Amino acid sequence: MSKGLVEVRVHGVAVDGGDGMPVVLLLDPTACSGIPLQVGPSEASAIIIELEGISPPRPLTHDLLATFFREGGLRLDRAVLFGSRETGPRARLVYRRGLQRRDREVRPSDAIALALRLKAPICAEAGLLDSREDAEEAFSAMVPEANAYYLRPSGRAG
Repeated sequence: MSKGLVEVRVHGVAVDGGDGMPVVLLLDPTACSGIPLQVGPSEASAIIIELEGISPPRPLTHDLLATFFREGGLRLDRAVLFGSRETGPRARLVYRRGLQRRDREVRPSDAIALALRLKAPICAEAGLLDSREDAEEAFSAMVPEANAYYLRPSGRAG
């Protein structure tokens, strides 16, 4: 992993009480840091479906893209969140085919949904992260507790 990157995991997904937009809480389990990230409703659904292990009758867009990765011999090395606090997070996929390495900028929510499907790490530049306490507080301030979908330590929803 590149210097300055911190691996994060999805800890919760919730609907913002103010504007109704979903928020994903990403936390670093070892360094006690994290970031709440606003995402679209479709991407939030795709993230929850993957976390729950639900198989829809027909593949969702992220499922289809994951299939193309596998069938095309591509390997997703990691999804990276980068940018600044002022402009907000951006994301890129770092992937390879054989020895050829590439990266492509995508929406952060799509990067998370695809990384979950391909079991690839999700990383964030350290400068984007708040303390775990601040990230959880910001997440809680955005959403009423009744609308929150948290993951238990086992990785399953609670």
